[in-house]
Amino acid sequence: MSKYNITISRVLGDAALNAQRQGWIRAFLPPSTRRRLGAAAAGLIKRSRGEPIDDWSRPLIASSRRATPTTAALPTEVVHPRSTGIHATEAALPPEAPRCLLATSALDNGGMDRVVAFLALRLRSHGLRTAVLHTHAGVEQGVKGRLGCMLSTAGIEVAVAQEADARQWIREWGPDVISSHDTPDWVLDEARAIAVPYVAVLHGMHSLFGCDWSAEAERSRDMTAIAAVSEINRQQYLRAVPTFPSERIVTIPNGIVTITNGVDDRPLARHDRLSARAALGLQEEFLFVCLARHCSQKNQFGLLSAFDEVAARHPDAHLLLAGGVEEPVYFTQLRREQDRLVAGDRVHLRDHATDTPLVLAAADGFVLNSFFEGWALASMEALYAGVPVVSSDVGGAREQLGSDPSRGYLVGNPLGDALEVNWTTIAPACYRRRQTNREELIDAMCALVREREHRAARREELAAESAARFDPDHCVRAHADLLHSCITGRIGRCKQAA
Repeated sequence: MSKYNITISRVLGDAALNAQRQGWIRAFLPPSTRRRLGAAAAGLIKRSRGEPIDDWSRPLIASSRRATPTTAALPTEVVHPRSTGIHATEAALPPEAPRCLLATSALDNGGMDRVVAFLALRLRSHGLRTAVLHTHAGVEQGVKGRLGCMLSTAGIEVAVAQEADARQWIREWGPDVISSHDTPDWVLDEARAIAVPYVAVLHGMHSLFGCDWSAEAERSRDMTAIAAVSEINRQQYLRAVPTFPSERIVTIPNGIVTITNGVDDRPLARHDRLSARAALGLQEEFLFVCLARHCSQKNQFGLLSAFDEVAARHPDAHLLLAGGVEEPVYFTQLRREQDRLVAGDRVHLRDHATDTPLVLAAADGFVLNSFFEGWALASMEALYAGVPVVSSDVGGAREQLGSDPSRGYLVGNPLGDALEVNWTTIAPACYRRRQTNREELIDAMCALVREREHRAARREELAAESAARFDPDHCVRAHADLLHSCITGRIGRCKQAA
């Protein structure tokens, strides 16, 4: 091994230092930047250790007996149809329609980004003229990106500007309310300066981990309202900032969001299950799927430890971990942990799944063992596909699973108390094999294997129930009601979203 590779190996191998470094990185870099750096650094892992993520062109389980049709050849069946097309155009709105500016720090392809684009499209059906401002300083001025270009095509004004130019643009556009999505403090300062209501959308508490809470309490005095995507996030914020009026922070869960070429409400496709399983090389195996970025937040390390015990009890169990490499160092530790497992050959590490419906069609169960979430879109999409879910107690999990065992199982947070999770508490636990919820997680996963036939018979029933619960109309209507109440001064009397 070359000196170069030896040095890289040493850096990648220091797990304790890695956990600390990951906290520092998150404190200073926004998600979109971390994703780009992670993709670039993934090549470094390949060169230094020769361990690329498994190629999606190969089946999970290779055998000369197994048929392996290509993904492109698989038939699809569209379910849960909804109307298509953009619901309202700018021209359809009266000139006096109030103006809502959606300000965001990311407009790439993340969950928050998709929600921003979804609201920009859908709020027009609720009498709000919309525009989008991308504020992240790391983005080249005027470069809109994929979602930004799509919104422009749909007739929505999109601005990409840094502070000085953005402030001027805001004043010229003249919003009646600002919906803020993880934006820098100057956006709130500008809202106060021009006396415009400001609604902060709390997509998760991670953006506030390690913050000065006394400063946040002072900052929150200028916020008209807060929309939290899950009740856990709402409770966490009120615990940290008890002076914020509880009636002005509401919970608005996300719905199923599909955004393609200006159409925000296409039905999600579902592949034929037998063909999807054949494409992945599956026959009678039980497939657990976890669709999540490879990073310490998602806690795949703790999941691997639990799965080794599940695999010992159920010889046909397999685990697929699919996601982009956001933290190359963390991914390397996952590879090493996989090598250590007795059932390591039944763990499959893959890159981001470009055809999520295919993977979910093949899955028997979905598992997410994160330390924290705002509102996990992947687990919601699994339920929408009729796949039962095992989830740790994170933001959105209580709303998605509740106490209904037909949907799956809610287990404890890997750290114990979900309200106490932050980067400081995560760091010493992210490479711990026996986490607080390990036994509960093992029992829940084993239960899904035992209940396989019963749950397979109820897939369509679960899918239909989830389509109704996660209808995007519920989400957009709640946001529209909150924004209108801020514009008219009725805030405090708006209802909590169901």
